[in-house]
Amino acid sequence: MHQFDHPMKVAVATEISRRFSTKENTLTVEGSCEVDRRTALKVKLDNHGKLNTLLLHKFRHKSYLSVSGEIDMKGLDKTPRIGLAVALIS
Repeated sequence: MHQFDHPMKVAVATEISRRFSTKENTLTVEGSCEVDRRTALKVKLDNHGKLNTLLLHKFRHKSYLSVSGEIDMKGLDKTPRIGLAVALIS
């Protein structure tokens, strides 16, 4: 993982994993940046062509709204997944 000295707080990470049952390796490249002090954007792409995004917004103390999406870049004919979540913690 590498964090850049930038006002947007940008970070980049890579991950290599091995699944022993199928003898398959996966390489994942991840990135995140802080858009403002309440909003963060995260992106992840692996070597199988899966692209994941997450937009996380803090709108009150310990209360979050997140919007996520996943698309298979190798199978663009498939419908992408979109998610919405709200976490309200008192």
